[in-house]
Amino acid sequence: MIEEQIRELDDRTAGQMLAVIARTRMREGDFETELSPEMAEALQEEFNVQAEAGGVTAGDLAREALLLLARDPEHQKMLMDLLIGPEQKSFGVDPVTAAAVITGALVVLQTHVRIERDKKGKWSFLVERKAASDGILKAVVGKLASLMAK
Repeated sequence: MIEEQIRELDDRTAGQMLAVIARTRMREGDFETELSPEMAEALQEEFNVQAEAGGVTAGDLAREALLLLARDPEHQKMLMDLLIGPEQKSFGVDPVTAAAVITGALVVLQTHVRIERDKKGKWSFLVERKAASDGILKAVVGKLASLMAK
């Protein structure tokens, strides 16, 4: 049910929901929020995915990141509150940019993956919590890489 509702979200609403969740999570800790070409390449290599061909939008990435959260019981209540709450129709007037969605997706990705960079600039990734399906992690990474390639 929750996954179906997320898939039906328009790009703007999905992006705004992701931004709300990312801002909340960022208050709770320190997160890597900048996606560099080097990080995108390292993520692709780590998860063995390629940038998706075609028209991946920021909304596609936002929905995928929300789906990743939906598979985690810890985040389901917040998602349901956002989906059915009165704010759902009025998240604010700020347009959601691809940069904001990428930041939000990186924060969400870090609910399952620890991202670190060593002193030599090499990225490493440790999957701390398996998602219900590793495919959803790969989908988020693939869409991140696709937006980075644009």
